[in-house]
Amino acid sequence: MQPDMLPSYSPGPSRGRLSVSLALAAVWLAVSVAGGAWLFFGTDSGAVTLHATKPVLAAESSHTVYGGDAYTGIQNAASDTEHAVVDGTNGLANLSQELADSSASFNRGLANRMQQGLGILVVGVGLLNFTVAMSRRRGAE
Repeated sequence: MQPDMLPSYSPGPSRGRLSVSLALAAVWLAVSVAGGAWLFFGTDSGAVTLHATKPVLAAESSHTVYGGDAYTGIQNAASDTEHAVVDGTNGLANLSQELADSSASFNRGLANRMQQGLGILVVGVGLLNFTVAMSRRRGAE
């Protein structure tokens, strides 16, 4: 059995490897700052504004008078029903459009905040990587 012997050289990484790792960390820092700035400032995310293809329906019937018989009353009641259905449908379509716009606006705001947070995280990781490479280089000197 051989006794434990101390190595005759420093077990740390060589100076050339430290320079390469520092150069790679500097490149990573530059890329992460550029990517983080693009995420933070460059793009606007979220859904686009939604538009209905045919936003308003129009009733095509009207009230007419034929002399007061029962048939005229039935026609006028059908016309009233058509107008009520069209008005209700237009009201629901407008409400649906407003809800979709509100949801899209909320999602756009949330996506922008998340995108900005991701940009900060990307810059932070690049800065951390560069700081670790600098501290290793200073520790080896």
